[in-house]
Amino acid sequence: MVTSIGKRIVHRTKRELAERALGQALGLLGNNPDKNAEYLLKTIDRITNNEKDAIVQDWFHRWLEEGKPGREFLGRILQNIHPNVRRRYIARMVVSMFFPDMVLMERCKSEHGIVPPAVMLISPSMTSIQQRAI
Repeated sequence: MVTSIGKRIVHRTKRELAERALGQALGLLGNNPDKNAEYLLKTIDRITNNEKDAIVQDWFHRWLEEGKPGREFLGRILQNIHPNVRRRYIARMVVSMFFPDMVLMERCKSEHGIVPPAVMLISPSMTSIQQRAI
């Protein structure tokens, strides 16, 4: 039990540090999508620590390549999203891919027999027609 508590504390600390680092990177974003992608990828490279994380890291690298959707997304995110939202919400969403809440995942698996997704995106602007199409 003591090791379980210790593991949770270490996991939570790593998650919080990664969230702060990514939040700082997102806070530094300027108007240059190339530099923005570079900042984000460097931060993601630093928080990657195992094979599963390397898969997510590789996805981010491919998504943010020149001419890929990630670069366009960064441009839109800078113009339309408040810096506090970038630092907190987006950082938390990305970090949750690398450091999922293991206690919550195990509880869901034991109680409901499923493993919840690492990230769930809800778009309030989607119409019911679009939702049915998905």
